[in-house]
Amino acid sequence: MSKELQSKIVQFGGRLLLFLFPSYWFQLYIYSKYSISIDDSLLQLSYLVNGLLVVFIFVALMLLKKKYKEQLGFLYMFGSLLKFGVFFIVFYPVFKSDGEVSKIEFSLFFIPYLISLLIETVELIKILNTQEDKEA
Repeated sequence: MSKELQSKIVQFGGRLLLFLFPSYWFQLYIYSKYSISIDDSLLQLSYLVNGLLVVFIFVALMLLKKKYKEQLGFLYMFGSLLKFGVFFIVFYPVFKSDGEVSKIEFSLFFIPYLISLLIETVELIKILNTQEDKEA
């Protein structure tokens, strides 16, 4: 792995943490402010799983971008499918254990998922546009 790629991964991880940590605390604050009972460990797991998956997908895409340049969009979509698969394997059974998935339970997963997805998308667009500029 090149130093440039390592640098991009570290920068991406830093930006991801810069958004996920405050988001986690803000989400926890909102739940407590409105006396919404949640499983703190489930919220932590959701942020951790989403963060790790996004970093894994980001690294995989960076490693595969030269060899599979034309298929990168499909690989990105596969990464999103992977995240939903993890949701249905890890979180959905817990949420569905009482017979329904409430909006609060859905937000436990969806808010960190959405934040991670937005950061991942913006970073990949920046890197791919920079790569195209270098090739032109």
